[in-house]
Amino acid sequence: MKWLVLSLVVAAALSSHAGIVTWTNTSGGNWNTSANWTPAGPPGAADTAVITNDGTYTVTISADAAVTGITLGGSTGTQTLAPASVTITVNGPLSIRSHGVFQFANDATLSGVATLTGTLHWLSGYLRECNFTVNSDGVLSLSGTGSKALLHSAVNNHGTIRWADSGSLGAISVGGGLLAAITNRAGGVFDIQTDAGFFYNNSGGFDFPFVLHNAGTLRKSAGTGTNVFIGRLLFENQGQVVLDQGAFRFEYGFTNNGIFQLASNTTAHLAKDANLPTATYGFGPSSQKTGGGSLLISSGAITLLGTVPGFDWTGGMLDNSDFTIATNATCTLKANDPKYLRNTILRNAGRLLWTGDGDLWGLSAGGGSYVNITNLAGGEFEIQTDADLNWNSQGGFYFPFVLHNAGLLRKTAGSGETVIPATELTGRQYMRVVNTGTISIEQGALVFPIFDNEGTLTIQNGTAQFPSSFHNNGVLDLASNMVINLAGGDLSFGPNSQVTGEGQLAIPSGDVTLNGSVRNLLWTGGRLVNSTLTIATNGTLTIEGSAEKGIVFSTLNNAGTVRWTGTGNVRAKSAGVTNNTVLITNLPGAVFDFQTDADFLYDDSGGFVFLCAFDNRGTLRKSFGTADSLFPANMLFTSSGQMDLQTGGLVIGDGSAKIGGELLFGITSPTVFGQLSVNVPRKVTVSGIVRARLINPIGLSAGDSFGVLHQGGLFRNKVVFAGRNLGNGLVYDPVVLGVGAVTLVLRAANHPTPPVISLSYAPLLPAFVLVEGQTNSTFRFDASADLSQWTALYTNSAPDGVWEFCDEHAPGFPFRFYRAATQP
Repeated sequence: MKWLVLSLVVAAALSSHAGIVTWTNTSGGNWNTSANWTPAGPPGAADTAVITNDGTYTVTISADAAVTGITLGGSTGTQTLAPASVTITVNGPLSIRSHGVFQFANDATLSGVATLTGTLHWLSGYLRECNFTVNSDGVLSLSGTGSKALLHSAVNNHGTIRWADSGSLGAISVGGGLLAAITNRAGGVFDIQTDAGFFYNNSGGFDFPFVLHNAGTLRKSAGTGTNVFIGRLLFENQGQVVLDQGAFRFEYGFTNNGIFQLASNTTAHLAKDANLPTATYGFGPSSQKTGGGSLLISSGAITLLGTVPGFDWTGGMLDNSDFTIATNATCTLKANDPKYLRNTILRNAGRLLWTGDGDLWGLSAGGGSYVNITNLAGGEFEIQTDADLNWNSQGGFYFPFVLHNAGLLRKTAGSGETVIPATELTGRQYMRVVNTGTISIEQGALVFPIFDNEGTLTIQNGTAQFPSSFHNNGVLDLASNMVINLAGGDLSFGPNSQVTGEGQLAIPSGDVTLNGSVRNLLWTGGRLVNSTLTIATNGTLTIEGSAEKGIVFSTLNNAGTVRWTGTGNVRAKSAGVTNNTVLITNLPGAVFDFQTDADFLYDDSGGFVFLCAFDNRGTLRKSFGTADSLFPANMLFTSSGQMDLQTGGLVIGDGSAKIGGELLFGITSPTVFGQLSVNVPRKVTVSGIVRARLINPIGLSAGDSFGVLHQGGLFRNKVVFAGRNLGNGLVYDPVVLGVGAVTLVLRAANHPTPPVISLSYAPLLPAFVLVEGQTNSTFRFDASADLSQWTALYTNSAPDGVWEFCDEHAPGFPFRFYRAATQP
């Protein structure tokens, strides 16, 4: 191949003169004809060739030539310089005036250090070992179908490079890894008016750097197709990349600290050459993207670095990336193809928008891999899809995958679930969500893996699920009618937890470990396992449904209200180890309300006996049901608060139960009233205050009696019967039988008040009896062993209405009953 080289190196002189050599033949002719010049002879390496005579003519160059400079163009006509397949070396100014035409074609070669003013028409050929500068008033016009190539050459543009037609532009190796570069300087314009592409030829195996550096304006102003920046062209941008139409495809990566101005329907593709192992796209802090066009990642594995001014992601992988979506920028995940993150840190300071059906995957890159997505404070991550976030260890290399939200994360579209699966192996947690900002679920569901909430999780419409782990030390805000199912896993509420709104947490099934304080909790099935749970003040635990619930190795503290409805029992069960406990405490001010006839059950199957206890320090109430609810024999029972028994019965199976505080028995009708039964008489201690109240006085009359305490307990301390005036003209009189069975008898309020008997008794010891009645009364006191025959013991007057005595005969009877009456 012949080379036309415009060179700026010093060449051997082709003439004996040195200076300005002027073209004189206005009819045109050959450069190498001596008669066409003055002084005679073609210009040499030290000469400047001047072709400025007016007229229309062509100067052809048929042999290699070297000059110091060229001035081309007169005041009228057209003066054309047309080299053939030769090399032209220019080592100085290349001035092409308005009527001059430098027709650089025919595989010619330009070499040297040339500075262009005017217009150089490059139709085909080469710049070889050429440092070529386009001045601010210069135009390098690339046109025609022929290819143009740089061979160890540099083009510096301060003016305009205009690339049209179908001829490609590229670089060819000359051996030794020498550079080829195009630099569009500040103020320069590189205007692409074609869909032609760049090429790279390293024939002979000599790789070399090929660089396009833009500090001015790189524009595509024509052509609806795509210009490919091939897989060996490194693009550096500190200026403006303007796409008026069509697309650019960057296959080797780039570094950017400038502006991508992309008109609507234009695309800048970030797409690696399939033959390359990687392509890196770096964005500096001054990077910007404007217009309605797209920076697009659609396929392949690329590396993204720096502060990205937004992009669209439809497929492919971000590999070994570390980047931030800039403030006010938008990154959109769309289309149905999956997207992959491998060994990547993604930070969002702008808007991360996820649409389409394509899942987002975290992949392992081998040992020490990681994937981290951080939605920064002020950033917004909006999910408008039911696609899932997934984890894949690829070859068994497990790695942490963390989604950290410090800004606003929203699910606003998609009626189904977006699942973030939990992955855990040998005690190590690999995928987790950490929230220190706000997560808002406005539609559909988010299914979290290991979820740590230090911020706000608000559920306005939809739901959240925590199948593995949920640790809340922030705000959980549930709109009205919103129910969050805690269906298994490790769940905890820390000291700073707040549950706001009118919605509800629910345990529908599974084994749940729930720690900390919650406000509203619905329990319809499943088991509390290894939990320490507190129902907060003003909070409510609702136990409902027919399914049995379980408590295993757990502590339940109620500071609010427990409302137990439905028919399902609650089973306290051994954890299968020694020293496990089930403790239920109704704290002062709290209410534990049986609105059911369901029972507590005790289950030590497997042979592991365990401590089980119910301690009432608040109000233990039975407000619904006509049958009994059972506290089993193996459940230690204590009550120092109020037992408000309005209907049905409570049965205490613990033989060592201690009942103090207040016993309040409600009376609705002769057959509907509150009752307390103690399964092991003579061992249970009862003390404190006994009251009664009329819930519905209609149908009640004097003489009605109500057995409120069955089998009874041992009155070891003084029991005070208070609140005896029930209203509606009725009072009650207590009848204490034996060691504590109590019947309440109604009488008219204007009848004499019968005395009240209190006992203090211990086995094998005398009984101490206290009789209280009206002042200035005379009491008659009888005793019986079987309630059928009575023996008068004493008759005594009591000016103050109180009489005490000791029954020394009591130890001789297995049962001893007492009665007292006021004598006329």
